[in-house]
Amino acid sequence: MKRLIVLLTIVLLVLTACPLSRAELVELRVSPTSMRLYSGQELIMTFHAVYDDGEVVELSYQDIVINGVDNLYLTEVGLKVGNDLEADKAYQVTVSYEEISATIELEVVSNPLLNYYLDDDGRKIVEDSERLDVIVSKEFALTRDDMPNDLVVPDVRWPPNMGYVGYLEKMHLRPEAAVALEEMFAAADREGHILYGVSGYRSYDLQVSVFAHYVNTLGSEREANRISARPGESEHHTGLAMDISGESIGRHRLTTDFADSPEGIWVAENAADFGFIIRYPDSKEDIVGYSYEPWHLRYVGVELAQTLYESNLTMEEYFGKFLE
Repeated sequence: MKRLIVLLTIVLLVLTACPLSRAELVELRVSPTSMRLYSGQELIMTFHAVYDDGEVVELSYQDIVINGVDNLYLTEVGLKVGNDLEADKAYQVTVSYEEISATIELEVVSNPLLNYYLDDDGRKIVEDSERLDVIVSKEFALTRDDMPNDLVVPDVRWPPNMGYVGYLEKMHLRPEAAVALEEMFAAADREGHILYGVSGYRSYDLQVSVFAHYVNTLGSEREANRISARPGESEHHTGLAMDISGESIGRHRLTTDFADSPEGIWVAENAADFGFIIRYPDSKEDIVGYSYEPWHLRYVGVELAQTLYESNLTMEEYFGKFLE
């Protein structure tokens, strides 16, 4: 027994004199390393510590320190951009764990629900009408002078024998939306669905005539405003919206029947892959201000379109969350 105690004592002394070497931290891995976030938005991130013996350990958000940028936080969800952080600006963000650091490239974009100024009557007037995520609605209006200067006519199919010749105003879109519409129509063609462009860009003056027609037809501005925008409040004014129809719809009308047609079903399932959303969805009139229009497509870009489609949220609902 005495010999065993002596032996253990010797082993302990040796271990004390020659401690086990500890693996050295050599890298902090961050994913993603580049991102574009709206003010108030959160993004799931991962952090891993890498040691010289090859071990990789996932770190919690509590282990990470953000250096040099105020109003940027790590929460239980991920990285969050505070609403007080200056927007429409790029940042290089340094994060660290113990003595190792990594750099994140961050672009902060202002919330489109804050893209306005108040006119003399207290109306919210869109400040930057060229943003692809611009919100134009009964709450956020454009002025008569707001007009895209780069409008083009997309190379798509138009209803035959209905006056779509030359370069009608309503055949135009902004270039990004026009290219995306061409790609979507071509993809639909390949799957046997024939789509038609019906009505794209409308100037302020044209919307005056359109709205007056609906007032005259429906008998009041209130009823007209459920299905037609007042001048300055129409998405068509942005050059980013296109009303479409399909081969199975008689006379290529704009009707809710489009939603149940083969073409309409295909569009609803695939439009987001080309950057389009159905801007006025079913059962959300109280949010978007207009009744269901399955034919009204709005271009917002692929990333945002897919996010809105997957979340089943309108632009107002989605961006409203970042203001909470």
